[in-house]
Amino acid sequence: MEDRKYIGSRRPLLALLIAAMLLVPAVVLIGGCGGDEKTAEEVINKAADEVQKAIDDGTAHTVTVTGFTCPIPADDATGEAEAGNVFASVNVKIKNDSDNEILVSSASFSLEDEDGSVYESSILYDGPNAIGVADNIAPGGELEGILVFEVPSDSKPKVLVEDSLVGDPIRKDLPEPS
Repeated sequence: MEDRKYIGSRRPLLALLIAAMLLVPAVVLIGGCGGDEKTAEEVINKAADEVQKAIDDGTAHTVTVTGFTCPIPADDATGEAEAGNVFASVNVKIKNDSDNEILVSSASFSLEDEDGSVYESSILYDGPNAIGVADNIAPGGELEGILVFEVPSDSKPKVLVEDSLVGDPIRKDLPEPS
């Protein structure tokens, strides 16, 4: 496995999300809350089924890169880049291929440059057509929008990477920047 530099990290957020998905149902079911009490094994099995369903639903989509611009000018939507950095935008279309509503997050995406450095979508881009921190897509529906990243000015992003809860990250080659 190749070494990668991660600029920022969503791993703790992902771990927290999975823990919450496991613990909240467990606390509610074990605590009784006026209903039938369950055994610990039943609670764990139910939580594991819910996590697996979320994983299955979360991976049942297609991401298409429709454009890439680097650098883009700073504006009110992006704020100012740190010294030596620029903003890059990736236009994407995300199609929900499942029978269930899915949640898509800009925090799931990063850019990888030709040197293998990885840049998280660490800024909160609030411009037109922004992919949000939590956007729902109905079954069969599509979401088109923009992901914005802050990268070093000498960086040459080559790949859009989407973290996956299971298996390897999903990788999409970027077109030449416009």
